[in-house]
Amino acid sequence: MFKIILIILLLFNVSCSNTLQHGMETTTDPLKFFHDTLPSYYSLVEFSLSERELSTIFFAQLNQQLKEQGHLDADSLQMLKIASKRHQQLRETLIGIAEQYEPWLKDNSIAMPARLQGIMLSLSAALTAFDNYLFVVHQFQQHTHLRHIANSADSAYILESQELLRAGLSYYSLHNYRVMKKAIKFYQKNIAQFSEKNEDIIFLKQLIEQSPHYHYLQKQTLFDLLAGKLRLYLSTTGDLFNWVGDESTHTMSQFFGNLAGLVATRKGLLFEQTTQQRSIQQGLKAGDILLEKTPFRLTDSLIPGYWGHAAIWVGSEKELTALGLWNDALLRPHHADIRAGKQIIEAVRSGVHLSPLSEFLNIDDLAVLRKVTLTDKAKRTVILNAVAQLGKAYDFNFDVETSERIVCSELIYMSYTQTTWLTEKTLGRYAISPNHIAQKTLEGTFSLKQLYYQGQQVKLPEKLWQKMLLDSVE
Repeated sequence: MFKIILIILLLFNVSCSNTLQHGMETTTDPLKFFHDTLPSYYSLVEFSLSERELSTIFFAQLNQQLKEQGHLDADSLQMLKIASKRHQQLRETLIGIAEQYEPWLKDNSIAMPARLQGIMLSLSAALTAFDNYLFVVHQFQQHTHLRHIANSADSAYILESQELLRAGLSYYSLHNYRVMKKAIKFYQKNIAQFSEKNEDIIFLKQLIEQSPHYHYLQKQTLFDLLAGKLRLYLSTTGDLFNWVGDESTHTMSQFFGNLAGLVATRKGLLFEQTTQQRSIQQGLKAGDILLEKTPFRLTDSLIPGYWGHAAIWVGSEKELTALGLWNDALLRPHHADIRAGKQIIEAVRSGVHLSPLSEFLNIDDLAVLRKVTLTDKAKRTVILNAVAQLGKAYDFNFDVETSERIVCSELIYMSYTQTTWLTEKTLGRYAISPNHIAQKTLEGTFSLKQLYYQGQQVKLPEKLWQKMLLDSVE
């Protein structure tokens, strides 16, 4: 339910932001922009108030999950990315409004009360943005674990790295500090003569004077500003050292993984077996999870458990059309590949991409798993989540909380966000393996639909499947 509220608020924010942004781009008369967009601005202020309340609840939920599990699950990661994007759009819109009227501070040719209205709108938008930082962003900025995740890039949500840092630098900006001081001085000098005569001015006056940052700014010194900025940089420096450590581990793992991946003693037993391939494909449905074993590759022996790789069957054009997904914006760029038979999404050393079944079946063993209760609505979410990962780099750190780089089993983790997956802590980070995915069949949440062993279909797979789960197949 909480996730639904977040998404609704995101859509509401995008709607308000688009209205205001369109006004700023198409209106040359700032006073006309003021009257045309003030209703949308009121809605944006209401959204900000809701954002502050929800973020406090959300932060507490994430903090509790970290205490209980040690890491965020896929659903929480997704919600955090949605929240980060939502706040980024909100901040940029509010700052855009503030900048629209900033020149009026120096322009004495604009008559009153129009000039006061514009400067008050600018000041209230900036104060709202900075209050949002205090009530929303700052709590995440102070939390090392959540700050690290929120500052990481994610192309699926068009998020660049260091999003929290950019918000902090805006808050501690010397330019913004000086402009807002001037705007407050202008406001306080002129408000008395107009406050009782204009409803818009009365509303903006309430927004300004009820803002915590408005009262803080009046006593904030330049030293306070610089001290806050220094604290921000110090926290970021610590994150930078952690990032360097992660990057070093990633680079070493990448080198070793790529080297090991080159070692293959033969082709897989299912490779170029057209009869087997046809039978496998006929039994697949969109959203199915494919597990594979390649004992002839060195990398297979380095992965814990029986299974060494996982992927998702995205489905055919016909199936995706039936689900109402074929013309979705995420899928349109991949129409040609899917029509060409590339219907598997997998994360390999070169990154996340679509592959044809014929290429994927250079393996000995295959298991196909399917969620037992998966409505069409839930299936659409799974497929869109998987498609959103296309183009991302491979995660040689094997860290489930690093969403911009993912490993094969993390693809499943990030696609089936409503499933509680098993993870294991290794070298200070939580990882999920293909064997963790296979073990979900023990709970009954996923069922085994197809099993191939040593190139042959297993008609009665129960006993062999249990041995595979225990990694005790001889």
